[in-house]
Amino acid sequence: MKHNMFTWLAVGSLVLSAQSSFAAPFDYLKFAVNNTLKCSHSSVDASTAKAEYVTQPKRENDLEEARVKIYYKGFTGKSHSMTVDYRLGQLNRQDIISADVLEDSALTGTGKCPYFRDKKHNKDNWQPAEN
Repeated sequence: MKHNMFTWLAVGSLVLSAQSSFAAPFDYLKFAVNNTLKCSHSSVDASTAKAEYVTQPKRENDLEEARVKIYYKGFTGKSHSMTVDYRLGQLNRQDIISADVLEDSALTGTGKCPYFRDKKHNKDNWQPAEN
């Protein structure tokens, strides 16, 4: 009986480790340019924008966090940047995301994306994370 239980535990741990190793990491840099920038500054040409990590993705319990800086040219051609904190979680096995714009050098204001943090009510707005 002990040997049988040990076998099941070993098989179970292999299955769990295999599942976690096959899970594709979320591409925050791609999401920042293709989703956040397009949503917040719709007139910007996202194909010329660049994104880089300020803080690499870090997982703690069921939440992963990353800070990304996006460099882009505004409507007038002036260079701008925005820094965004992302939080990635899961709900019913689906990735959900929330973001908080920390700074945006464009003075035109940032458009309202559905997953942006509601600063007025101090709460996260979680939305499906489609990369």
